[in-house]
Amino acid sequence: MNSIRNQNENDNMLNELLENRIIQCNKCGHDYKIIIKNKNTYKRCQFKLCIKEESFFKNSHLYNKHLNIYQILHILKLRFSKMPVSSIAELTIISQKTISCYLKRALKHIETTYLETLEMIRGPCINVELDKSNFSRIKYY
Repeated sequence: MNSIRNQNENDNMLNELLENRIIQCNKCGHDYKIIIKNKNTYKRCQFKLCIKEESFFKNSHLYNKHLNIYQILHILKLRFSKMPVSSIAELTIISQKTISCYLKRALKHIETTYLETLEMIRGPCINVELDKSNFSRIKYY
């Protein structure tokens, strides 16, 4: 019963992530449909003459990895709820090395996308003052 609930939670979370994404086919330019079969996630072109199908993670750092999308989402969910890596390793029965490797990759990607979405502070009559002491690594006591 508990695993069914977790599977439904994971399906809902994955659908929310992919809901607003429009991914286009490399071959013909039409939209892909995302298909989840057992452990694998595929994207299939909806144009009837093309019907190109490939892994959802192709050309990403998650391609040819042993963990499926649900395990990766579960690891990220636990880590962002401030759970230590050792506890995540015990719960998921995955080695700490594997978990930390996935988290490092994910956090690099999250950091770059977050910084790209930030906008500059600008406009008329806006004065921005920066405290330069926060940028240095020297601690003043």
